[in-house]
Amino acid sequence: AIAAAHKAAPAMAKLPSYKRKAVLEHVVEQVKARFDEFAHALCIEAGKPIKDARGEVTRLIDTFALAAEESTRIYGEWAPMDISARNDGYQAITRKFPIGPVSM
Repeated sequence: AIAAAHKAAPAMAKLPSYKRKAVLEHVVEQVKARFDEFAHALCIEAGKPIKDARGEVTRLIDTFALAAEESTRIYGEWAPMDISARNDGYQAITRKFPIGPVSM
C-alpha cells in the first residue's frame, strides 16, 4: 500500500482540486460500504473491542470527508512582512502544494 501510494503521488499532485476531491469522496464511499469489514480487521489486527474499532472507522470516514472538502480550498496566503523598518512594504505570499503520502 505504501509503495502504491508513493507511485500514485505525482499523478495525484497534478490533478485539479475537483478531481482530488472526487478521489477522496470515492474513498469515503468505499469505506462506508465496507464499514464492518474495516472494523473487524481492526479487532483482529489491533485487538480492539468492536465498539472502539467502529469508532476508529467512523473517524477515518470523517477525516477523509473533511480532506475531500478542504482539497478544493488549497489556497495560498498573503501576509505583511513589515515587522521592522527594513521590511516596510514587503509582503509574503505562500502557496500550498500536495506533499504526497503521509502516515500518522
